[in-house]
Amino acid sequence: MAEVRINGKRMPNLQVVSVMGALVSKLETWGQKNRMSLTALSINGSTIDIESPDFQVLNLASDDLIEARMETPEQMSFESLQVAQEMAELLIFDLKVVTIQMWEAAKSHQKSLDVLLDDCQLFLSLASRPIDLLGVSLDELPCDAERCLRELDAVAQNVEDATILCVHNELKDSCAIMVNRVLPCIERWLGLTAKFAEFLQIDRPELGSTQGETTTQNVEPAS
Repeated sequence: MAEVRINGKRMPNLQVVSVMGALVSKLETWGQKNRMSLTALSINGSTIDIESPDFQVLNLASDDLIEARMETPEQMSFESLQVAQEMAELLIFDLKVVTIQMWEAAKSHQKSLDVLLDDCQLFLSLASRPIDLLGVSLDELPCDAERCLRELDAVAQNVEDATILCVHNELKDSCAIMVNRVLPCIERWLGLTAKFAEFLQIDRPELGSTQGETTTQNVEPAS
């Protein structure tokens, strides 16, 4: 039977499962009981797209090694915020590139703006995701944490305003918004993330690791 590991821990009860779709179902059941979600899956070192229906019918061989990563909402929130902080630094670079090109009316400014918009969308999604993952009510947020989210709203609104001006070929006015509004909002957000993470209790580096965190709770074999 295939060897199955969850966060590095062998799960003998899952070795009787011979079809990937059934295994994923068992993993999700285990996750619900342990307040965890399946976030990554690989077979013999190759990553599997969990969202793809093709892998559901994949038969498992006796020498296959299946490795699953399961994470709690706190772990996913910690990682989401960490990546958002990295994206913020990337956005600052994007802003500098696009504003220089727009100010000089370079033909490449539209492509750079598209990159900025894509990165901004990902950044906003990652930065706000902890609230949804942890089910925190906005009414419960203290002042600093609320300000952190307000800066995200400001980034989104100001980027939209700058984009509209760019579309109407008001390039220097668009640059002014990027430099005087968007950039300060991102920098203020970065300065508030520590308090935001502290309130949500996702400010501990050990949350980023799932090694050795599986329990010994049984998972019923597939019928």
